[in-house]
Amino acid sequence: RRRRRRSRPSPRRRGPTRPAAAAGSRGASGRGRLCRRSRRRRRHPGGTSSTPSRRLGRRCGRARPGARPRPSSRSSSRARRRGPLRRVRASRPWPNRTRCPRGRSRRAAAPGAGPSSGRGSQDRGLRPGGPGEEAHDCRWELCARERTSGRRARGGGNRYTTTDTAAGTPMAIQSGRSAIVDLIKVCCYSWPLCTLALVAGEACLLAVIIKKVAFNDIDYSTYLEQAALVKSGVRDYAKVEGAQGPLVYPAGHVWLYAAVGAWADGSVIFAQRLFAALYVLDQLVVARIYAGALSPRRFPPVLLALLATSKRAHSVFALRLFNDGPNALLCHLAVLLLMRGDDVAACVVYSIAVSIKMSALLYAPAVYLVLAARRGHRGAWLRVGVCALVQVVAGWPFLTTHPVSYLANAFNFGRGFKHAWSVNFKWVPCAPLAPEFATALADCDGIFSSTGFKVSTLAVHLAVLLALADRRWLSRRGGFLAFMRDPTKRGGFSAGAVARLTLGCNFVGVACARSLHFQFRVWYANAVPLLLASTQLPWAANAALLVAIEAAWNPWGVSETSSVASSVLLTGAHLVVLAGLFLGPDAGEPEDRGKKRR
Repeated sequence: RRRRRRSRPSPRRRGPTRPAAAAGSRGASGRGRLCRRSRRRRRHPGGTSSTPSRRLGRRCGRARPGARPRPSSRSSSRARRRGPLRRVRASRPWPNRTRCPRGRSRRAAAPGAGPSSGRGSQDRGLRPGGPGEEAHDCRWELCARERTSGRRARGGGNRYTTTDTAAGTPMAIQSGRSAIVDLIKVCCYSWPLCTLALVAGEACLLAVIIKKVAFNDIDYSTYLEQAALVKSGVRDYAKVEGAQGPLVYPAGHVWLYAAVGAWADGSVIFAQRLFAALYVLDQLVVARIYAGALSPRRFPPVLLALLATSKRAHSVFALRLFNDGPNALLCHLAVLLLMRGDDVAACVVYSIAVSIKMSALLYAPAVYLVLAARRGHRGAWLRVGVCALVQVVAGWPFLTTHPVSYLANAFNFGRGFKHAWSVNFKWVPCAPLAPEFATALADCDGIFSSTGFKVSTLAVHLAVLLALADRRWLSRRGGFLAFMRDPTKRGGFSAGAVARLTLGCNFVGVACARSLHFQFRVWYANAVPLLLASTQLPWAANAALLVAIEAAWNPWGVSETSSVASSVLLTGAHLVVLAGLFLGPDAGEPEDRGKKRR
């Protein structure tokens, strides 16, 4: 009998006497029974304290003096859903409050009321104070992190928010400020709202640029002359020339500017408006790529404003009318279609981009990896055949009459570039040629124009691609060789991985290009923020890289060309971004197996 009496739990024992689920409604902390006084106080809460009555109950016995009140089990579950509990200090004391030296808020004694002391103040959760002192009141508040904007906007709150009727006006002002701040946060983290703001802002900005800045004709008139010659019946590419030189672009370029000339009907303003619309559409497509590839926590949607900071991109589209703008738009659209799983449409759009300018071939290695991971090598080559069919349709008038001349001039991989207009390798030495020996595609004699320099840049390009593919893009699939043996083993790539692979592959090609001209800025201008967000570089380094790249793409000094210093700056920034991509996290996670592909 003594052993049983000793093993029986004492009514004043502090250990749990029943399961937590049953004790949740018994006490403030879900442990132990409530004494009779606590149960009576919960049914009939008394006193003037604003502390919720359900938190006044303690374990059996009176509340300890100065003990910190704990939230109930119900409030704990709500706190687990909405965020951790933390002590919140008011940034500005309310009119009837003063700051406690211990970090607690302290309610001033009511006028005409004596000091709070004794057991009553302890039972109400207040710390007793001596004569002339005030009682401490410890309060808790939920950390307002997520899903509180609606409650605050409606004027509601949670049961842990302190209220005071005597300070109605300051609390109303504070609630209004909180609602405004929460509304701003919602707008900054909303992809649709930020995309709409980007598109509308770019449309207005381009309208102002077209109206205020004069048009600069560099190659636009030459493009129209070459298209007019083709429309007149000339099919030999060697005989199609303009004011700036021979035709060196595939057939899609000819049909594009033939359509632009027919639509504009000789009006440059109409052509500028058309290219401005293409630029706005490109921004919309790129914003959708960002929304599908990055999370708002990793890349807040408000940072889409970075896409509108490139002065050179606006100039290429609206003031120069180069073919690089439509080419970039089609490449970005092909990436978006690949992210959504529409492989055939993506291949058609991508092949049209290649038919306008061969710079789209920089995406080709990543496009094949994405297709092989989804369809295998056989399915990938079938879709490569779709791309080839589009090229045949675009160049059919030239392939049926002068095929050798068309292929030799439209897809000339060995043509030269002028050293004077180079943006990335201006620091490579090259002696200028005499005017009588200079041509439209060569103006110097030295390392820059040598065959060894061409081969070395191509070798570096392939080596960097293989290293990234083996260590970052395909590391979860066993590396490059294992992927080529069985590409469908781990399934296709996710939407974010498709964006990182394609845009990263294009960036590698740009960084290793033999020469870059000012209009080539649109090849990767919109991809740099996404690539930097996928690295582990600090935000300060990312911001510095964005500023350095944009500064290097603009002329320094009175000259309209780049300088040696700007060229060195651009090359260094490209190397840092490549290092960030190589040392960053794996970019080739597999997609959901349950997702359907077309």
